[in-house]
Amino acid sequence: METLDTTGSWFKSRFDLTPATAFMALKDWKDEGRQSLWFDSCHYRINLLWENGELWIRDLHLFDETYAERYLAEVCTTPNCLYDTLPVVDGNLWAAGPERTGLRFVQIPPSGVIAPLHGGIPEVFEEDLSTLRVSWPLQTGGKLDIYLFPNGMRGTTGGVDWGLQCSGMDIGRLTLSDVHSDRMDFVHEGHGYSVHCKCGNMVNMRKGSRLFARAASGCLDLCMTKSCSK
Repeated sequence: METLDTTGSWFKSRFDLTPATAFMALKDWKDEGRQSLWFDSCHYRINLLWENGELWIRDLHLFDETYAERYLAEVCTTPNCLYDTLPVVDGNLWAAGPERTGLRFVQIPPSGVIAPLHGGIPEVFEEDLSTLRVSWPLQTGGKLDIYLFPNGMRGTTGGVDWGLQCSGMDIGRLTLSDVHSDRMDFVHEGHGYSVHCKCGNMVNMRKGSRLFARAASGCLDLCMTKSCSK
């Protein structure tokens, strides 16, 4: 037994910043064809969901210490308190209906007809103390490797033209404010934030194909920190 003061001192002496952590559920006890992985760092959190051979980003929120919580200078006047972070994707709150909601990993063939990527059971590897690599065998052959770093994520394939497509979301609830090829800007509760694309291209998910981002030469690299813009 030790006091919280002792635990806090130990934690502070060991970590300069909040370390990256992960929770994995790769065996579906209900046998319904689902696997899930949560990864979070001091910059963001992400949930990857495999369901019936498809892969989704069901949740993606950024963390920013300059985003003041709503009760810092105001009293709470409701029975419930609301504490939140900066949403990029929220498959729970933004669902337009009963179908799966989030960013779906899709294949973009030369014909331009977008279709979901399908694959087998993912494997997860700890590359180092703060990085995970998720290896997903694709039905078409080869694999999609997803690297989760403290400052962002990178996906690579051996040549499949792929991207992330907005699906099932209530478009009116998106916090998206502007789109550039290398950056997507958002505003939530008056606070601006961005996701930067270091490899690949951002796309306006409110229009046409509903693509969020598209890989270039099989690579899509998304950065979740302010330092990406420098």
